[in-house]
Amino acid sequence: MRAGLAMLLIGIAVQSALARIRRSGRPIAAVGDGQAETAETLVKLADANTRAALAQLPPGFTVLTNLNFPTVNVDHVVVGPSGVWAMETQADPGFVEERAGSVWLNGRPMYRDPRRQARAAAAAVADLLERETGARWWVEGLVYFPNATIGRNQPASRVVGSPQLLSRLHLAAAPLDTDEQSRLLRALSEAQGPTAARRGAELRARSAA
Repeated sequence: MRAGLAMLLIGIAVQSALARIRRSGRPIAAVGDGQAETAETLVKLADANTRAALAQLPPGFTVLTNLNFPTVNVDHVVVGPSGVWAMETQADPGFVEERAGSVWLNGRPMYRDPRRQARAAAAAVADLLERETGARWWVEGLVYFPNATIGRNQPASRVVGSPQLLSRLHLAAAPLDTDEQSRLLRALSEAQGPTAARRGAELRARSAA
């Protein structure tokens, strides 16, 4: 029953986000269509779909959103039994695949490889955790395309779409026990300031429910 209620709330949230876009007067493209009128529309669709996907994570996973560092902004940090993940979200629609050492979008290599951004995000989070805890922790960088279809790739690929996201987050990069997760979440929340600390506490409470 709780799971059904959660899915209902997710659906309402997504529909509300899409309704706001409709009221703006801009046409909306279905996810994966590869067509949309503005970059703003794609970003809003990506945000709604990312929130909906991450809300399906089971208890034990905590999501921190929009962590700012001097050299990089990290869209999401996920902490759970499988480890710590730094997520870079790409709003581009279409068909994405990894080949020839780069990420291709709709048959062409992307101008900027988003995996570099994900690696930079992971390094920033790892550095923060080391400063706050005095120990080095492994942080996995992940590129998420909520509006695109992902071509066949390796199980441990750093590039995923909506169908692969949850299973990828369950694939342990560096397993953490409950005490370690709490320690890292406290470090992340406190380092990002009072607002992030409150948000982190709320998310931890939700994960434990």
